[in-house]
Parts: sequence; C-alpha cells; structure tokens
Amino acid sequence: MREEYEKLDKVVMSIWECCELLNEFIDESNPDLDEPQIEHLLQTAEAIRRDYPNENWLHLVGLIHDLGKILLHNNAALSKILTTTILPSTPSMEFTLKDMGLTM
Repeated sequence: MREEYEKLDKVVMSIWECCELLNEFIDESNPDLDEPQIEHLLQTAEAIRRDYPNENWLHLVGLIHDLGKILLHNNAALSKILTTTILPSTPSMEFTLKDMGLTM
C-alpha cells in the first residue's frame, strides 16, 4: 500500500474538498451512520476548540483526523485504512478482527 500511495500523485484537492468527498461513502466503523462525515469532522473540531481554546493545532487535528479514509474512494479495503486502535482488552475483539479480515 505504501508504494501505491506514498507519492501523493493521485489527485490535487484542498482540505475542504477532501472533507466534502468523504460524504460520498458510508464509514461502517462509524456508529453515527445517519451523520455525514463532514458533520463528524466539524463537530470533533468544534468540541476540541471549546475544550482547548488555545491549542489551534489541535483544532486542525480534530478536523482532519479522518481524512485518511479518503483512500476508500478508490475502493481500498476499510481494514487497511481504519486507524482505530483495537486493544486486546476490547470486548469481542476477536470478532471485530475476524470481520475485518485481520488476526492478532
């Protein structure tokens, strides 16, 4: 996967265009399936801004934290893009990994 995407030569777009493109697919790992992805990004950034008003860099991180999922637009497997940490103590972790085609 690294060889395919490390060049960053697939498309040129702004951060906002990237956020809008996320609305074109459903993220099955997101429990809020009724909520557009861009809404999730904005709510996350706003919650961080409210709680940490002096940390401008952190507001940006909240906004862009899911932008890696844009790779799904190219029909990449969610299990290769999902950045959620699955710890051994996670309830039903073995079933989650199996559903994603992963093993420990």
